Amino acid sequence: SDVCSSDLHLLAKYHPDKLNKLSSDKKSEKLDQIQLIRLAGEILTNADKKKLYDLEQKTIRTNKERVISGC
Repeated sequence: SDVCSSDLHLLAKYHPDKLNKLSSDKKSEKLDQIQLIRLAGEILTNADKKKLYDLEQKTIRTNKERVISGC
């Protein structure tokens, strides 16, 4: 699928072996990005997890709108 293909491309880009020359802060930042990429792929390829994610995002948006409108 397109998600898996994109996932693999990004994981190759941020592979730990390619991060050796970076400072520890930058390396840590890139490793965090790898975890986010994997999590996104896991959510997008699992229908139940995607439904839950979408519901959580809708709840967050609704709460932000309430705060902004003063309700």
